[in-house]
Order: sequence, then C-alpha cells, then structure tokens
Amino acid sequence: MDATDTLRELSAGIREEFVQNRRVLSFQEWFDLLSENPRRHARNAPQYLLDTLEYHGTQDVIVLGQPATRWNIFDCPFDEGHDQLIGQERVQEALVRVVEKFVRNGRATQLCMLHGPNGSAKSSFIRCLQRGLESYSHTDDGALYTFNWIFPRESTQKTRVGFGDAGPGGRSAESFANLELDEIDACIASDLRDHPLLILPRERRVAILNDLFKEAEGDFRVSDHLLHGDLSPRSRQIADALLTAYQGDFDRVLQHVQVERLYISPRYRRAAVTVEPQLHVDAALQQMTADRSFSALPPAVQNISLYEPYGDLVDGNRGLIEFNDLLEKPIESFQYLLATCEKSSVALTNCILHLDVLFMATSNEKHLTAFKEHPAFTSFKGRIELIRAPYLRDYLVEAGIYYTRMTPEVAGKPIAPHALEMAALWAILTRMRQPNVDSYPEELRPLVRNLKPMDKARLYATGEVPKGLSMEEARTLQSLAPMLLEEHADEPYYEGGFGASPRLIQTLLFNAAHNDAFATLSPVAIRIELEELLRNRSVYEFLQMEPVDGYYDAESFVAAIEEHWLDRVDNELREAMGLVSEEQYLQIFSRYITQISHQAKGEKLLNPVSGELEDADERLMKETEESFGTVDDPGAFRDGMIGRVAAWSIDNPGAPINYLMLFPELFEAMRHSFHEKQKATIRGIRDGIERYLMDGPETIAHRERERIAEILTNLEEQSGYCLETSREILPHLFMARYND
Repeated sequence: MDATDTLRELSAGIREEFVQNRRVLSFQEWFDLLSENPRRHARNAPQYLLDTLEYHGTQDVIVLGQPATRWNIFDCPFDEGHDQLIGQERVQEALVRVVEKFVRNGRATQLCMLHGPNGSAKSSFIRCLQRGLESYSHTDDGALYTFNWIFPRESTQKTRVGFGDAGPGGRSAESFANLELDEIDACIASDLRDHPLLILPRERRVAILNDLFKEAEGDFRVSDHLLHGDLSPRSRQIADALLTAYQGDFDRVLQHVQVERLYISPRYRRAAVTVEPQLHVDAALQQMTADRSFSALPPAVQNISLYEPYGDLVDGNRGLIEFNDLLEKPIESFQYLLATCEKSSVALTNCILHLDVLFMATSNEKHLTAFKEHPAFTSFKGRIELIRAPYLRDYLVEAGIYYTRMTPEVAGKPIAPHALEMAALWAILTRMRQPNVDSYPEELRPLVRNLKPMDKARLYATGEVPKGLSMEEARTLQSLAPMLLEEHADEPYYEGGFGASPRLIQTLLFNAAHNDAFATLSPVAIRIELEELLRNRSVYEFLQMEPVDGYYDAESFVAAIEEHWLDRVDNELREAMGLVSEEQYLQIFSRYITQISHQAKGEKLLNPVSGELEDADERLMKETEESFGTVDDPGAFRDGMIGRVAAWSIDNPGAPINYLMLFPELFEAMRHSFHEKQKATIRGIRDGIERYLMDGPETIAHRERERIAEILTNLEEQSGYCLETSREILPHLFMARYND
C-alpha cells in the first residue's frame, strides 16, 4: 500500500468514526437522542461525575484492617495505570458521599475542599477525576453535547432551506447544522458550552422534562440547572434576536442550532480546569462585535452588542474545576465563591452566568488553620465541604507509591528487595502519634500504653501485634486498630497530618539511586541519605519535634527500620540455605501438638513411610520442648497445652486453630532457639560467600562453590536478589548479625 492509499484509508476511518460518534447533529436529531435516553442526555455536572465513577466500577479492599470501597477510576485503567492514586480509599468514599448529596439536591451547593499536609496526593486525586471524566466523555454512555450558532450565506438560505428534502449525503435541508464550510458565513460557539436544552424557553423546557421522566425508569432528579437555568448572555441575545426576526417562528431559530459532541479535556481546558493560586478574578467579559467574523452576521444579530465571557469558570463549565491551594490566594480574590458555589452562578459587570460545574479545591493544613481564624470563615463554613486527605499510615501501601515511580529504569540500577518498603516504613513512623492512654477504658490502657511506633505501623499494615501478648490480648489490640486510627481525627495535630511526605521520600530515593558508591538502590544506600536528611533538622518541622516515649524520634526510626529489614534478609538467607523457616516453625509445632494429643489419648499414629501404626514419637516431642526452653514436668506441660487447645476449640467451633496466636511465647522461644543453632551454620559458610561475591567463584573450592552458588540462586528465585544486590547486602547482614 502506497502513501496515498494509507492516507485515504486513514481519512475514511476518521470520517466513519466521526459519524458513528455523532459529533455533529441538528437539534431535532439530538432531541431524538434525548427522547430515547433522557437520563443520559439530561445530566448535570454532579450526576455526570457520579456516573463516571460508577462506569469505571469499584472493588472491595481492606484498608488498615477495615473493609472499604476503592473506585477504579483512581487506578487510571484508561491510561494503563499511569499516575494512579495509591491508597486514600477513605477520601474517595467521602467525596462520593458529597457528590451523591449534590445529586439528590439537584445541584452542587458547596465547594469540596481536600485538605491535608503537603504531598498527601490531593491534586493527584483531582487529576484522576479529571482524566476519568475525559475518558468517560469519549464513550457512548458518557456522550455530552453543547451547540453552536450557524449562519449560512444568504444564497444558501434561499436555495436550500424550507423544502423538506434531504441534501447531498443525506443532510437535512431543514437545518443548517450540516452545511459545508463554504456555505457558512459565521459560526458562533456557545461560550459556556451550554446544554442544548437551555435553548428552549424555560416553561416549555420544564414541561418537556417532566413528560420525558414521567415514563423513565429509575429515580432521576432533574437538575436545577436544566429546570431554572438559562443560556449564556450572548447565546440568549442571539436566540432572542432570531426569534424576533422570525416573528416567533421557533422552528426557524432551531435551524441555526448545530449540536456538537463535547469531549472533556484537562489539557485543552474543556470542562476540566485547574486554577493555580493567582490574584485575578476567575471570569470576565469582553466585547465581540469588533471581531471580523461578526461582519457576516445577519442584520438582526449584527446590530446587537455581543459580549463573550472568558476565564477559568467559563472554561470549567459543564465539568469540574479545581482551585489548587485556594487559600494561598488573598481572601478578597475568591470571596465571590460564597454566592457562586451556593447559587451556581457568578455575577459579572452587566450579566449573570448560570454555571453547571462541580467546584473542588485543595489546601494544606497551615493555610486552613489560619483561614479558620479569619472573620470571613463563618460565611464560608456552610459553603465548604471539608474532606481530610492525610498521609498514608500503611507502609505497604505507601511503598506502592515508590514502586510505581522508582523503577530500575528510573534508578539506573537494580533495586534491592525491601528497599522501597523500608523507606516507606520510615516515613510512616514519622507520622505516628502517641496514643492518648486516658481516652481508653482502664483495662485496655496497659495495651495502649506499651504500643510503640513500630508496633502501630505493623498493626496498621498487617494486623501483627507485639510479641509476648496472649491470644486474648492480641485480639483486643487488633479490635482497637480503628479506634487508634481515628483517635486524633478531630484535633488539629492529627495522626497522618505531619511527618515525612511522599514527595520528600521520592527525592531521597532519587539521591540514593545516584550514589555512585553503590551498585544498587539498597537500604544501605537509603540509610546514608536518611542520615544526611537528619542533619537538616532546621528545614523540616517534623524533625524538630521533641521525642516522647519513642514517638517523633526520626533518628531512632532509622535504626528501627534497619533491624526490621535485617530480620527480613536473615530469614530469606536461612530459607535459601534450607534451614528452618518461619513457615516451618508452624509445621513443627503442629506435629508436636498431634503427637502429644495422641499420646494423651493412648492412640497410635500412622507412619506415612512404613504405613504402620506407631506410638507417639517421644524423641520428636522432647526435641521440640527443648526449643521452648526449660520444661520441668513434661507430663503437666503437655496436659496444659492440650487443655488450651481444647478450650480454644470450644470457643471457636469449626475454626482452624491459630497456634501462633494461641502460643505466642512458645513460638518466640522456638524461633530464638532455632536461630541460635543456625547461627553456627551461617558463620561456617559466611567467609566462603563473601569470597565468592567479592573475589569470584574461582577462589572457592569446587564443593563449597556449588553449595554457595545454590544458595545465591535460591536467594534470587525465592526472594529476588540478583548478584549485585547479594554482593551489597549479605556482607552488611554478616557484619550486623554474624560478626564473631
């Protein structure tokens, strides 16, 4: 196929898509669509946003141990997940509740303000909404329409209108909507991208809408904008001038209406606008009668003074407008929003613009706190819906932010396992607030009082409780997680409202990635950057906080996350060496319970190898008990174990036994015992691994070389350690945990 054929095929495809998408219609054609599906074509901005959210769907998730709904629009499936929002499901739910309220009320009556610390993804949240609106507007379900005024040449109007036949290409001769370009003298767009229904006189419009929705399925609230709103001043002047010129013949007025598909676009500021902090007013008028295109208008329109509104409010109409960092502007510059948000209209010099738009804004906590002290806040309070957007407090979810933005390609080097997770954990620890012990019942206070920042971080992320708690205490603490999360929610200094921002951590990760002293981006390199950060206490407020009972101590958190990380690496090395892993502890313990249970009942067990029934294995039971520590009376000890298992089964009929929660102290003793025994094995091979990694495999005897190669292969396959990461991380582990 040559270039000409390629272009011809391309042109044909675009033309077919143009027609299929019904990009340009006469008013009658559009009205037919409205009659077929009134709900789709009579939505206002809040209804359209709610439909957009529902179109992309939801998923059930667990957030900090509690069920929540995540709206898929924030995963950006329309853009392959690019710049998706990580976490913030509670903020999503809060926004949906507000939008649903607007839908029930018939219009948006408040400004939705997301507030939180800097870098808590407030603007990212709104960008996802705007991009989702854009994607939805390109679907059949999301079809939006506005209109233009078409003024044909005089010769065209005389020869091609009024005969009722179809012109070339099946075009209706009763409308100017589909005229060719050379048949048109002037085309005036609806400056506010008004809804086509607003062309109809209000009383007739209300009657038509009532009639349409009388038979429509479902509960649909026709918006106040369509019931009581009006065209922009310029469009109203044109419509009235044409009606006068045609002596009340409204059909002839509609001939001039070209209904056009409206595609939302944040890039081109079509019904999706972000307003940065600025000093000028967000809407104004400019006179258009001097424009050259207006010289071709018919006298009935040419002789009126036409004004065109412009500005951010105009660009954002029919969609969503965001005022980024609104409270950074002087209050006088946005005081007009008091009436605009409440009445969905804005008063200009000599006219009023009726708006159909969802107002959103963002603010950091400092500016919001200062705004609350301003005398004007009382007036704004009822017109602003505040939605708190705190920092994340689940370090595993927080790590998801960095996994999407810090890839090996971006870092320019391999990323070690757990590196991004450890940076996220440090950030989460800086956001933890000390519990207010006195706000809990007295019997629960010891549990809360002993809760350290790392304990809270683990509880929030995985439900893990501190070691040494009884099963009942563990359950109680897990049930307290929602209370701990919301404990300070109504206070100015709330948990998640301070600490290291994701933006700061991303900068730190980039710096660590560009440290030429390391071949990988590893927790070792990250620790160096954290220590450098701690030297700049005067720059960051959260570093200036006075430590209290382990909280607000950013320096100690560095050591805490390193210990957490070394535990992970240690376990992964042991598993790679084939030593007893965390999962195997449970298997050993389960076999022990089976043995003592059968011994107590006087029952034999089936030997899976020989296939014969045998007595309980006394040697296995004693070896397991040795890992528990001192057992003075094995018989009494075993009876006590069986009694605890039986009591648990009675309290939890049919549920599998959670030995880890039932016997936490024994598991910890077992873990410690096995670790101590395995240390000698690891020390024995430590030197060989270091020589293999640093000096090369050829420096190791053949038999040991094969063993070490197997360990390193297992580390790569089981835990994701490439040779470079093993070379940097294992010596660090050996120095910290296995130094003679």
